[in-house]
Amino acid sequence: MKNCYKFAVLISLFSIPIFLYSQSENYNNLAISWQKGLAGGGAAYPHSAASLWTNPSISPGKGFYSESHISFLPAGIQVNNLSFSFKKKKKLSTGFAFNSENFGNFDRRDIKGNLTGKFDGSQVQFLINTAFQFSNRLSIGYNFRQASLTIDDKKYGASAHQSALTLSDRSAKTRFSISSIKWNNETLPVYKISLSRELQYLPIIFCFDHDIKNKFDIKNSIISAYILPGEDLHFYAGLTLQHFSMQTQSMVQDFISGLGVGAAWHYKTIDLHMAFYHYGGLGLSSSMGISWALTS
Repeated sequence: MKNCYKFAVLISLFSIPIFLYSQSENYNNLAISWQKGLAGGGAAYPHSAASLWTNPSISPGKGFYSESHISFLPAGIQVNNLSFSFKKKKKLSTGFAFNSENFGNFDRRDIKGNLTGKFDGSQVQFLINTAFQFSNRLSIGYNFRQASLTIDDKKYGASAHQSALTLSDRSAKTRFSISSIKWNNETLPVYKISLSRELQYLPIIFCFDHDIKNKFDIKNSIISAYILPGEDLHFYAGLTLQHFSMQTQSMVQDFISGLGVGAAWHYKTIDLHMAFYHYGGLGLSSSMGISWALTS
């Protein structure tokens, strides 16, 4: 057991330099491969340690879970994520995570348009989470986020409180969750309603997510699914209905905008992830990651 914990520490330390290599006002731009493959959906399903970013009330299970992801977005933007979850007792779990985004370098110009140099931008988020499972059918959770945005030599900060509740049926095949997140620089919270359902005769977990921002808008919905053809290989796919806001003059780009696809390969206690998500006219993003679990 001691050797396993040493291995966990080594995996974590190996991931930290990847995270520090890069550090948006877009606080939901997370480098989580399976989330990209689900087009941002799947919040009701307890996937892994990084699930706490979208639903603080669920945990992947008893034990120690860690994962590291990196995403390459259009315009040279790079995002990194490092998440941990620990559940020693049956009911209480804790977690912490980092997410960083590097916007790249930009030309600095004066009022006349003359090039005067370069500047860069980045954002980093820190999250701490706790969840309590009352029973197999009810759990609640809370997390606190701190974000720091740097543009050239100017720094801006923001913090958020996120809470959630998850309900499931007796067989745990159907899960429903509702969460809210409120940033201190925004006037209203954003509510997320999520549903996951494991189909009875097909190896598929269907997911539906909807964000309520000020008012109901069907475009804020995501339809996604896990496809489980075997124990060691999982596929996932999703489509955000923001697809209709990403239209361009290219028929091919319009057809695949807002679409995410991905796969995960499981080997013993390690999962390798790869996913792609299309931003319409902005282009294609790719994500990869590794997750590791020490269960008791």
